Amino acid sequence: MPTALVLGGGGARGGFAFGAVRYVVGPGDVQPSIVTGTSAGAIIAAKLAEARTQIEFQSAADSALEHLRAIRDSSDVFTKQPWLSAFDGTSLGSKLDEFVTQSSAEGRGHRRGWTGRIRNDRIKQAALVTADVLGILVRVLSRIPSIKHGLEQHSSAVLDAGPLRNRLVDFYDPAKIRRPGLTLRLGVCELATGETHYVTEQGKIVASDGATIVDSDSETVDIVDAVLASSAEPSLFAPVELAGRTYVDGGLRQFVPLDVAGRQGADRAITVLNIPIHTRARQRDWSRASLLRILHRTLIEIVPHEVQIGNLSTHHFDHGVDNTVIAPTVRLAGRLDFDADVLAVSLDYGEMRASEMLADVDDDTRAMAMQLTDAIVLLRVQRARTVASPASKKSAVFDWLIDRALERRRSVGLFLPAAAETWSKPVDRPSSKDLDAAELTDEVRDVLGLDGA
Repeated sequence: MPTALVLGGGGARGGFAFGAVRYVVGPGDVQPSIVTGTSAGAIIAAKLAEARTQIEFQSAADSALEHLRAIRDSSDVFTKQPWLSAFDGTSLGSKLDEFVTQSSAEGRGHRRGWTGRIRNDRIKQAALVTADVLGILVRVLSRIPSIKHGLEQHSSAVLDAGPLRNRLVDFYDPAKIRRPGLTLRLGVCELATGETHYVTEQGKIVASDGATIVDSDSETVDIVDAVLASSAEPSLFAPVELAGRTYVDGGLRQFVPLDVAGRQGADRAITVLNIPIHTRARQRDWSRASLLRILHRTLIEIVPHEVQIGNLSTHHFDHGVDNTVIAPTVRLAGRLDFDADVLAVSLDYGEMRASEMLADVDDDTRAMAMQLTDAIVLLRVQRARTVASPASKKSAVFDWLIDRALERRRSVGLFLPAAAETWSKPVDRPSSKDLDAAELTDEVRDVLGLDGA
């Protein structure tokens, strides 16, 4: 029975997929004959395409994990174009950085500025805003020549994927990928036509059906160029030329390349997503939201989710193909928020969620395991972002909470990464005051049984 491994997009959130894939081809004992990927998923898919045996799949997954763990921050993946760097040191620059990375301002120690103690003092607040705007104008106006020159030289994108290219150059073995025995499809979107095309294991570009060669006379596409094209999110990264055509992120139309897997004859699919299936509600006064905030909410949050849902509803699988979806239910990182600590948690999250979705257990057991896993990863990320010292009282609170969650997760009897023993250390139960100070959500308190304990 042909099995397809389908890997969706998601930028830095692809850490989840790296972990999920490790479990799928490892303890999950799945050996796909079809691998499809878009954007972040394309990076992993191309590496898995080197494999033909279970041992080779496990080795490829381990190599991909090693590659991801070597990333310490965003500079290992991309750099700013010179003209964008001209805004560094300004509030506008900070807002642009937040928009680009989709990073959360919670727990990151941003300056108090407009929301500090003087929030209710309108005169002082107006003075602060005026000073901030003047500061931006002074800095930016003095840099107009460099901004103008930078835009003239690099007008198609705000970021440079050079560091990622350098990391991928020696990462793949094209000869292994071209061997018979596995079908590869990497999703890309052609700018001229707006059509989805795919790059195959042979380096050929095929149409949206995954079979029709677009140009039989074209040269073979380099695998690194194909991966970079699939990851080239418009405006953030420059388009990539493949065989005389210009391509960008395949996720524009096929955020989850499931349909093409079915068209290649898959009877079973394991689909790994990097963002939750549904858009998370965000209650705020949107009538007063800034331009960047609205763009962020619509283009970065709502649109990808809707494209993803549409991709998962492909009619090609209506004839009864078994499709197992492995997806996060909480968001840990922004699309380009390459924080090493958060990436490590995302890897573990992917492994645990894959084990939950592939396990032969009843729905109630699976639901409880998923809730506990969500609590564990949220607590680990919250600790990483808000605790300054491992020896602090606040760190001890999180140690106790994570240890409690792990104890309950172990009782379910499903897989845990070997490193789980290092995620916390035994400590005495914190006081109610200290637990309240941790600002836990009602969901976390409920699944840990804190209100009744």
